[in-house]
Amino acid sequence: MRTTVGEVPVRAAAKLGHTGDPATLAAQVSAVADQASNTVSITASDGDPQRAALIANTFSQEVVAYLQEQQAAETAADAQADANREADLRAQIAELDEAIADEPNNIATLTAERDALDRHGSLVRQRRLPAGGGVGAGPFHSQNPEAWFAHVAGLKVVCPATAGDAKGLLKSA
Repeated sequence: MRTTVGEVPVRAAAKLGHTGDPATLAAQVSAVADQASNTVSITASDGDPQRAALIANTFSQEVVAYLQEQQAAETAADAQADANREADLRAQIAELDEAIADEPNNIATLTAERDALDRHGSLVRQRRLPAGGGVGAGPFHSQNPEAWFAHVAGLKVVCPATAGDAKGLLKSA
């Protein structure tokens, strides 16, 4: 967990106006993950209870913001990779369309190649995003991207209710 190391303490220190080493501020913070409920408890120690609460809340906010940014970056990278693959497939299909027009003797073979590429381009793309009980981080709850995906023509969004449903959907995809 990136609560007390890396970028989060630097961001939290800046937000708190801490002028010292962010590591000394981070040393006041403890993060404990509860695997059963998928939660993280972040606490801070300080002589002033209000300051301790402020430190813990600031670190919590910065962890959530950091995770949102990481998820957004991963999603953008995945989308770009998908777009690049799609552009490559479209270029290959266009080349085969030209070859079909130029080589009437190979129409059957070239058409089969083009159709195979066309089917490959329309394969299911899976995005697994956590949502529901026990997951309350911003990008996984109040800002679920499923609503956006559901409004894109040609995309189908499914939200399985149980782990068994999720496994079945992933296997069928």
